[in-house]
Amino acid sequence: MDIQKGQLTLAELEKEENDYQNLSEVDRDYLKINLRGFFADASAEDDFNSRYDNFRWYTDLVWSDLLSSPKDDFAPVAIGRQIVEAVLLNFEIKEDLLWYLYQRGVRDEEIRNLWAKVRGAFSESSALIGEFNGQPYNLAEAVKEFILIKSRGRDAVEMASFLDKLRQVFMVKDERFERFFSISGDEAARRLVGLIEFFIETTPEKINEVIDRKYHPEIFNPPVAALQKQAVKQASAASRPPIVASRSIAPAKSAPPLAPRKPTLAPMRPPYSEIKKKIEEKFEKNKEGEYLDLDGVFSALGKAAEKYNDPKIAELYYFDEKQNKFVWNT
Repeated sequence: MDIQKGQLTLAELEKEENDYQNLSEVDRDYLKINLRGFFADASAEDDFNSRYDNFRWYTDLVWSDLLSSPKDDFAPVAIGRQIVEAVLLNFEIKEDLLWYLYQRGVRDEEIRNLWAKVRGAFSESSALIGEFNGQPYNLAEAVKEFILIKSRGRDAVEMASFLDKLRQVFMVKDERFERFFSISGDEAARRLVGLIEFFIETTPEKINEVIDRKYHPEIFNPPVAALQKQAVKQASAASRPPIVASRSIAPAKSAPPLAPRKPTLAPMRPPYSEIKKKIEEKFEKNKEGEYLDLDGVFSALGKAAEKYNDPKIAELYYFDEKQNKFVWNT
């Protein structure tokens, strides 16, 4: 099967798809190598324009055999470029990701480092989801919108509006969409929102526990036999008659009155500039100067606001709609 260039008609796509489905394992490997080279210098627009043909086949080949992806390629290609296409191809993204990390990460630190790269590639992905109001709309923009809604308290109306926006972006009127993608635009929107939330919530510090809970649940859950034994003990203790003291019990002495408790004062708040400095020292930025772990930044500011009893601290870092980015208010 040769790599086809240019837009293919539906009839041509049907023929190429039939050839693709009948490839041997050797031919599939050969095609994947060729497509890797073909898309090496392609733009997000190039990927999107090939979403029904070459890029779809490339994504299918990578995600069908995810463990064969080199670590250096995994984050920038499978995640940074292909994850929207993989959603449309009905791959179980979260399951496949955790399995990849479990198999490829030998030590906890290695898994954390790999997940940090994967998470960064996802949040900064320029992969196009589609168009909204005639303008290209990519994954990084969707992630920023979700984080903004979350920072405002995850308002139900805002979240519903965001989901509806993604539905509109995904639900294109093209017969090739229904023919070559196995899920609806509506389902794709719901899955993408779930993925965005998973990536935001799962920090590098949490990823090892997430993997252990999935593949080693016995670490967190006692064996069934032990639980049954404990239940029998509790039932036996409950069925025993209460023990009645045979001797008289002297009346208890009245306790001395408690001294009035002094109110706990919040520690003195440091200058806002000092709080900003600590955040910048703790959280890494990308080349555009944006924090890689926005959720962690908001969490740290929220804890500081609670500690110093100053709600303004939580608002020090906010989204400026005029600049279309998060900025400091110090």
